[in-house]
Amino acid sequence: MDKVTVLANAKLNLYLDVLKKRADGYHDLDMLMVSVNCGDVITVRPAEKGRISAVMNGVPAGEENTAVRTAKLIGELTGEGMEISIAKRIPFSAGMGGSSADSAGVLNAAKKLFGISEEESEKIALRVGSDVVYMMHGGIMRARGRGEELTPVSGLEGLREKFFVVAQKCVGGSTKEIYSHFDTLGMQPKNSFDDAVKSLTEQSDKAGETMRESYKKLSDVYTDLKKQAENDALKRGIARSSIATSRQSDLDTARSQSEKEVKEVYDAEITAINGEIAALQNEQETAFEELDLKYAAELEDRIAELKEERDKTVEKYNKYNNSVAEKDREYAIQREKDIAEYLENREKERLEKEEEQREYESKYGYSGEKLENYSKRYDLALDFYTSLSPDIAAAALDASPSMRY
Repeated sequence: MDKVTVLANAKLNLYLDVLKKRADGYHDLDMLMVSVNCGDVITVRPAEKGRISAVMNGVPAGEENTAVRTAKLIGELTGEGMEISIAKRIPFSAGMGGSSADSAGVLNAAKKLFGISEEESEKIALRVGSDVVYMMHGGIMRARGRGEELTPVSGLEGLREKFFVVAQKCVGGSTKEIYSHFDTLGMQPKNSFDDAVKSLTEQSDKAGETMRESYKKLSDVYTDLKKQAENDALKRGIARSSIATSRQSDLDTARSQSEKEVKEVYDAEITAINGEIAALQNEQETAFEELDLKYAAELEDRIAELKEERDKTVEKYNKYNNSVAEKDREYAIQREKDIAEYLENREKERLEKEEEQREYESKYGYSGEKLENYSKRYDLALDFYTSLSPDIAAAALDASPSMRY
């Protein structure tokens, strides 16, 4: 095996209780630690005996670097040399175990390369740092002692699906200095690990329930608004024509299909560009490891060109979306105008019919009856009077314009 590459995940402390200071200068701790998917990428290659070298983001690492210290301890045990490359992603001095992660990454790689046992690895880990043992394993763990006594914590599996927001100060702090300052405060242990786990479980459950309730409320609101819009459309006569409704549906379907095709093309272009950038970045890391700085610089220029191309593609797609949104606004404005015009014309027609009714009633003495009903009554009356006497029927015809039935 010529090399091993591992991902050394960062961690977060969701609970930390300092129990006491030990005789060896360390502290007994009680912690709840979780791994997060931010991590350093570490590549380890075997080297000749006694040779230890490490490069972090293309820059040689010093003797105090935890990866170098770990490699030397491994060398003392196995006699093996190592070349280490670290692509640093975990922020410095953020309390996320960046240095310990690098040590753990080297140990995990060395186990595969040189066959170091778990027990030997943990002994080396404790010599480097208190939480290196945890960083070798990761997960959701209760860590006690210096951090090497690990116990999986059940009931918090939902944390794996959660997002954490980490805010880092501009100025970091030394772990050793922080513990030294803590010793001067005289604070007592909290001994509330179980309460912390319970609180996290309740908060996680509550967050999930709140999210489900929010989705339900949004769904109900959407349903109500849709129903209200449909009712309004019916009241205003917008949906009175099945031909118009079908035509609008056809237009909406065609537009949706067009937007979908544009989105598919956009996604494909962005995916291709991102894939090429990722490949070049990997190639650049190899160039740094091989100290081929000229080629690494050329790759950086090409990566910059691709990022610029990606930005232009995103800008073009955003312009397209903006134009679609603008057309939607124009359509909405025109629709409101059409509705207002429809309502105005309908009211105008109603007033005209009322005026015609008043004129007819004024002329023929006809009140409150529709013309067709009036005609039926007239025919019935004519038949009745004709059956009695032609003379009576003739007199009735002369009198009918002013008669009320």
